[in-house]
Amino acid sequence: MITFSWLNLLFEVGVKMPIDRDEVPDLEFRDSANFLSNSFDKSLKYVKERGGTRSPSIYKAIYLFGRKKAAINTIFAVMVQDHLMLVHTLLTTL
Repeated sequence: MITFSWLNLLFEVGVKMPIDRDEVPDLEFRDSANFLSNSFDKSLKYVKERGGTRSPSIYKAIYLFGRKKAAINTIFAVMVQDHLMLVHTLLTTL
């Protein structure tokens, strides 16, 4: 999903001292507003064409736009959770 978790470390440092522009990481192109806006426009156009309406469902467009990333994030979250549980089990049995 679209998140801003990458900013957490930046905020932690920024509270303690001023941050220069060269210390702020660049976004990947696929995370840029331009790319995401174009991707969302494609989802909206798809919903509009498929539904045959002039006013497509914004909710359906949002769902279509985010479902792939949501599924991938869910898979990674489950995998990480499983690995954390395994590591915890191994560490507590030592």
